[in-house]
Amino acid sequence: MLNRKLFTLLTLLLLFPTSLTFAQGLVVSTNIELQPDCWEYQFSSSPIINGSENVYADSLLLLPGKDYQIDYKRGILKLKNFPEVSSLKIDYILVPSSLTQKYYLYEIREPSDSLFTSISPPKSLWQSTDSNLLVSGSKTFALTFSEEEAFDLKQSLYVNLNGELGHNVNIAAQLSDSQSKLTPEGDSKELSNLDKVFIRVYGKQYEIAMGDLDWQFDGTRYINYKTTIEGLNAWYGARHFIQAGFTASSGKPASVKIDIIDGKQGPYYLNPTGYQSTYLIIAGSEKIYCDGKLLERGTDYYIDYSEGSVMFRTMVISSNLVNAYFQYADEFYNQSTYFNSSTLNLSPGLSLSHHLIHQVDAKDHPLLYDFTSADLDSLRKAGDNVVWSNGIVEAEAGSGNYIQRINSDGIIYYEYAPYDSLAHYNITFSYVGSGNGDYEEFSSGKFRYVGPGMGAWLPQKRLIPPVKRTNADLLLNYSNDSVELGVEGIFILNDKNTFSSLNDSDNQSGLLYAYGNLKKGDIGKENYAGLDFEKRWANSFLFSQDTDISQNYDFALLEQADSLSQYQLNLTLGSRALNWWNPELMLRYRQVQDLFTQRAFRFISRSTAKGILPELNIHSTVSLQNYEDNTVPSSVMQYHDFSSDWISRWVQTKIIINYNSLEYENTSPLYMSSRYYKINPQLTVGDAKISLTQLGYIWDNNDIKENSWDNISNSQTYSLKHSTSTLNHTINLEFTHRNVKKEDDMDNPKSKYDLINLRNSNSFLKQAIMILGNYQLNQTEFFPKIRELEYIGSGLGLYDSTGVYTPNGDWDYVYITSDKGTLSTEINGQLSFYLKPGNYFPEWKRIHSDIILQATEQSPEMKHWQSYLFLPGYVFDPDVTIFGKQSIAPTIWIDIIPNRILANLNYQYNRTLDKRYQTIARVTESIFGAEMDLKQYGPNNYNLKYELNKEKDTRYMSDITANALNILIQHNFSTNTIGTLNLSGSSESGAQQSSTNHYKLQSLGLEPGFRGSWGKKGRVSASLGIRYNQRSGSEFLTFLPEKRGGLLLNWGTSAIYRLNNYCSITLEYSGNAYPQDRVRHTLKMEFKAEL
Repeated sequence: MLNRKLFTLLTLLLLFPTSLTFAQGLVVSTNIELQPDCWEYQFSSSPIINGSENVYADSLLLLPGKDYQIDYKRGILKLKNFPEVSSLKIDYILVPSSLTQKYYLYEIREPSDSLFTSISPPKSLWQSTDSNLLVSGSKTFALTFSEEEAFDLKQSLYVNLNGELGHNVNIAAQLSDSQSKLTPEGDSKELSNLDKVFIRVYGKQYEIAMGDLDWQFDGTRYINYKTTIEGLNAWYGARHFIQAGFTASSGKPASVKIDIIDGKQGPYYLNPTGYQSTYLIIAGSEKIYCDGKLLERGTDYYIDYSEGSVMFRTMVISSNLVNAYFQYADEFYNQSTYFNSSTLNLSPGLSLSHHLIHQVDAKDHPLLYDFTSADLDSLRKAGDNVVWSNGIVEAEAGSGNYIQRINSDGIIYYEYAPYDSLAHYNITFSYVGSGNGDYEEFSSGKFRYVGPGMGAWLPQKRLIPPVKRTNADLLLNYSNDSVELGVEGIFILNDKNTFSSLNDSDNQSGLLYAYGNLKKGDIGKENYAGLDFEKRWANSFLFSQDTDISQNYDFALLEQADSLSQYQLNLTLGSRALNWWNPELMLRYRQVQDLFTQRAFRFISRSTAKGILPELNIHSTVSLQNYEDNTVPSSVMQYHDFSSDWISRWVQTKIIINYNSLEYENTSPLYMSSRYYKINPQLTVGDAKISLTQLGYIWDNNDIKENSWDNISNSQTYSLKHSTSTLNHTINLEFTHRNVKKEDDMDNPKSKYDLINLRNSNSFLKQAIMILGNYQLNQTEFFPKIRELEYIGSGLGLYDSTGVYTPNGDWDYVYITSDKGTLSTEINGQLSFYLKPGNYFPEWKRIHSDIILQATEQSPEMKHWQSYLFLPGYVFDPDVTIFGKQSIAPTIWIDIIPNRILANLNYQYNRTLDKRYQTIARVTESIFGAEMDLKQYGPNNYNLKYELNKEKDTRYMSDITANALNILIQHNFSTNTIGTLNLSGSSESGAQQSSTNHYKLQSLGLEPGFRGSWGKKGRVSASLGIRYNQRSGSEFLTFLPEKRGGLLLNWGTSAIYRLNNYCSITLEYSGNAYPQDRVRHTLKMEFKAEL
């Protein structure tokens, strides 16, 4: 990787002199600040190249046509889904100005009566004396000296290069590094640490690129693959096409079935292997299906890629079949992946293509820990089996981290006790999943014994073997207007342990697919017949999802058995000849070796509404399975889905009926039949452009059969959706209520829960009154935070070893998240009132006010509807509430003299109840304030501010009342020179709850400041703060430096000087001095060069 990026930089440097002769800047990067309810944004005043854009929401790449549309001629972005971010970043390529100009060899002009006519030489399309290459960017070095560190050296780099090198030779390159840090060893200087690197040299028929790139294979059945790589990519395409690539970092494919829990919208964790506690989901790689429907990120769910968790926005229930397909990056080995593809167009309609992915773990370069000779021997002998190694290593007495203990049952376990004279064990723990281990992680890298099967970790070292995988796909296809024929095969290599040659007999596998389709009629109105055959050999592995799950959702009750040897034959007949009716029939014969033989048919009918007849959609599938094992009874699977939709002007009715069952011929405790049915009527009233309301009801039922059908659960779900959009009113409401009854749940046979999402904006009386609201109720799983004392060093903590507060102690509390969650209901609400009476009554235009109400409540259960409204007595209960926060903040503004004197009175009340850390913490705070601005009185501006603050905090067991007065004077010496003087005074009294400890603190402060600039060359600022605290009483809270008695000083100065048009230097110096503490200094120097 290092050599690749060094080569990238050398390439840029070599191209730089040539680029100054030919190039012109085309690649542009811009940021757009998003505004509420605004869906269109102008981001370019010039035309841009179709499809050249990349639109990012944070680090997530949005999809064209799905998330947004672009008017390439006018440079306008139109959002289709509003992202949950405050801004978007857009990279795009402008249409070269040379393509918008006229070029000619001669020009016809109108006759002129002038004696002399000046004719300029014609412009050449191929040569230009102007530069067509643009180089821009900046380089910054920052060196910081402080008391805490000897020095800290950071750097940032941004270089953008784009333009035309010659005819059909274009270049686009970028280096960006906003976060890299230079260490004394210098290893972070290398290009391998750059955040963003790419270079593209391209033309109409080719491209050579290296750096951070997107890679995609499509057009096949078995290897439709998309990922983000850090590597090389080269392709050439004219009549034929060829492409090759390499990356040293690529994701591994995984799929997870998400078992939905009623009353839980999330988080659900996508653990790709079951034994990893740390992994990273590749951003944008996921596809999540619910009942065969592909969900949309942002609309249907949120995903945290670093945590690997999914939170659903729409209601999910236990009967939903939810599958997630994604790619992840692990932490075990360096990895290399090779890509290759080609397409040969042999004749009109006939093509031969291949695609190759070859991925190898570097077994000689493990990342997690080095292997001992015993580890390597175990891996060689393990074959494809799971390999464990001893994680317990003896050390010299007192030099280990764990003590060996024996409990009353005679079980040996290990206790974390560093620096203890009996600690002579160092232990490597492995994550085995919740409920499978004996230890829990109570702090980062520290483990505690909790009992057999009570934890998620074991004192063993799991040896992860390196793998080697290959998918090589070959596709021959012929198609014309009436016939499509093809055959596709894929060779598969899946070596699960490249250290071992044992069990290698099952490493190779493959799939073969042949198909033929006949079509008659115009496109979109044809009759068609298709026959396809697929053969799968055992132990297949694919990098991509081979078929769309939505196409086979009706067979979801059957065992998938994709890794078993099998074949299937499908016959499909259908018609699109009629505009109002499209039928399709599919017959399937499938044989899964050593499992079952399947005979199935599927009938699909789609008919549009006609007159008074509604739209009808029918999907019926029946499948018979005969098992190879005579002890397994034969079975019949049925899937029937019926929907009808009728629309008449502003009324729409819809009903969905679904039945799904798997019935065995002879039932037993091992083979019980099951069935599920659902009825879902819907009524929609209104006009989508103004106001629309949708009412829905779902009744579903689950039965099982051993001897007779018995109900195990049923539910009723009520839903209301409403949207109103007018000039002064916008309302979006989604409400869902669900009742669940489980017959076998004796502790809680019934459960009820709701989901609410409300957003509204209303204005009245010419916007004299505006009301904005946002309310959300969600069902989540809460994971408690565990607080533990940890030794952090002599004099560096706030507690002693028993947890008693001691200034300059050796211990402090650390917090970790438990892996055992509790279902909870979470409500968040905000309501804002804005009053501007002057918009309706002009004589009141000098007064306006606002009131902001905010509330949060998280609780295991909301028993009363009053809880949803945050009514007193129903929320903020210390016995029930997990976390609660409430605040009110009214403010009134008075424009006493327009543009001269502006005053405001404000009040803020906050209270918090927090039980997330196993101990209850309460904070109550009330703040009353008054402020006045006086502008342009003589040469000065004045700001006067008074604040009364009362606070109670159970965390510090403190009651504090403080009065503070601040006067800020600003004097304009000249246009470029400003002086400030801040005068402050405060009086504070505090007491420790349930104690006689109390104190009084009075202080006076003076802080002069200065800001000035000279032309465009530079600017300078400086300030000096002097405060004297007079303190009496106890030493309570004196661990906070600003509450100590005595003289407090802080100072700072900064200067920026531009050396020339390209370079600038910045110098910053600051410091502070507190009583009973040493003086601290910080010096920062920064140099910046811009291209």
